[in-house]
Amino acid sequence: MVHMRIIIDKIKLISGLNQKEIASQLFDITDRNLSNRIRRNSLDTQSIISWATNNNVDLNWLFSDSNIEHTNFKSTAQVDPEILTPIIEWVEELVIERNLNVTPKRKAKLIQVAYDYFSDPDHKINKKTLDSFIQLVA
Repeated sequence: MVHMRIIIDKIKLISGLNQKEIASQLFDITDRNLSNRIRRNSLDTQSIISWATNNNVDLNWLFSDSNIEHTNFKSTAQVDPEILTPIIEWVEELVIERNLNVTPKRKAKLIQVAYDYFSDPDHKINKKTLDSFIQLVA
């Protein structure tokens, strides 16, 4: 069973939204109502899927029940969607192009490493460098 707390934490990580904003924008409910639904593990998964699809978020990663190992991400000031979005898209494209079998956990770690690397102003985001990262985990 997927734990909704993990999914909400992943949404916070990717979007930069806080729980109150997630409650309002994704589910059109109050923060308190969202907290209760998380506890009962009864969130509207269709709203989550719609949000993920509109934001190019990997559903396999989002709905994986593994603990997200994002303590490193959480310590970052804020996630920059200008960097993160192409990384996620390119990882998905490259995995499909090469017909790789990469677990959601490994994809998440790859995205984390790539994000940390490309967050440095001296490293311009490019598909060639990301491809070399993928070759390391494939």
